[in-house]
Amino acid sequence: HNTDGTGYIRSLQDCGHNIVGKKMTLLGSGGAASSICVQAALDGAREIDVLSIKDNFWSKAEKLVSDINDNTDCKVNLIEMNDDSIGESVFSSDILTNATPIGMAPNTDGCLVTDSSILRPELIVSDIIYNPLETKLYKMAKEKGCSVFNGFYLWTGKEMPTEEIKAKYFD
Repeated sequence: HNTDGTGYIRSLQDCGHNIVGKKMTLLGSGGAASSICVQAALDGAREIDVLSIKDNFWSKAEKLVSDINDNTDCKVNLIEMNDDSIGESVFSSDILTNATPIGMAPNTDGCLVTDSSILRPELIVSDIIYNPLETKLYKMAKEKGCSVFNGFYLWTGKEMPTEEIKAKYFD
C-alpha cells in the first residue's frame, strides 16, 4: 500500500484546489511520482505530462503510462525531461509538481526549473521535498505569486510549526 498519491490529492484539496479537469506537469517517474500520477488520473485529472530522464527506469514509466491511458479517461504523456520540455509542459498546465529529490538537502541549490518566467500566478506548484521547508522551486514559485505547498504539508496536512520546533530543539 502506498499513500503518496492519496496524500498528495488530500493536500491539494486542503490548499483549496482539486485535480478534476486539470493538466499536471509531473517532474519525475519514481515511486512517489508514480503513485501521484495514478491517483491524479483516478481522481479526474484531464492530462498529465510525466517528465523523466531516460534511465534504467524509463521502461517502467512507459508501462505505467500505458496502463493509466488504457484504464482511465486521463491522457498521460511520458516526455524526456530537459529545459525545453519542462517549459512547454508547464506553459499549458494548471499544476506543476516536483516528485524528484532535486533540491533536497544537502543539495538545496538544485532546481529543475531553470527559467522562472515559466511560472505564473495561476499555476499551482508543489514540491514533495520536505527538507528544506522551502526549496529553490518553492521560493521561485512563491515569488511569482503561485499557490505553493511542500512535502511537509503533503505528509502531515499541516504547515511546518517552525517556531515551535526552534523553541523546543534549538533554543
